[in-house]
Amino acid sequence: MIQDYMLTESRATLGRRSTNDIVLTDMAVSGEHVAFTYEKKIGIVVVEDLGSTNGTKVNGLKVRRQVLQSGDLLDIGKCRIRFLMNSLVPESHYLHASEAGSLTAKPAHADHGEDSPTVPADFPPAEEQPYTPSPYLRAVSGASEDIILSKVVTTVGRPGIAVAALTKRGKGYIATKVDGSADVVLNGQALNGVGLSMHKGDRIELAGMAYEFWT
Repeated sequence: MIQDYMLTESRATLGRRSTNDIVLTDMAVSGEHVAFTYEKKIGIVVVEDLGSTNGTKVNGLKVRRQVLQSGDLLDIGKCRIRFLMNSLVPESHYLHASEAGSLTAKPAHADHGEDSPTVPADFPPAEEQPYTPSPYLRAVSGASEDIILSKVVTTVGRPGIAVAALTKRGKGYIATKVDGSADVVLNGQALNGVGLSMHKGDRIELAGMAYEFWT
């Protein structure tokens, strides 16, 4: 059986306990497994693992905190969930909470096989509208969470060691080193007094942390 859940609040938890907003009775699911947070101002939904025993996977990769995109597949316990994002507008446009996003869940070992697409039979195709979240830095190593680039200038790093500024220029971003004695490295090139344009998938390393730039 397929079950649909509409995310109607700014934060919803999923787990085995009845106190969760979304309850899965699968014993492989922790009491409080994950939380879904809807960031209305920038129009994204973030999934965060709450220290579960068996972990959380997005598109086959284990994650702790991840920005979700429409169509992403989450493996939680023995369940596979497809996240679907409806059309979103900024908070100033009075987005109704019910438009935030939907979850469709079914057992990962269903008849069609674990790797089969989990498209819900009763989901109108019109609701799966293309959606592109705000640009963000995806934590790769040494960092605990992704960084949403929601401001004109976003700084990242550790003061006194290495700090970079990511500045919005038109439709893109420029990375510049602004503080610290250690190098800020973009795709293997140190940012020493120069700003470099960032492109999708670029890797920036500083102060023992590594991120990838995604739009």
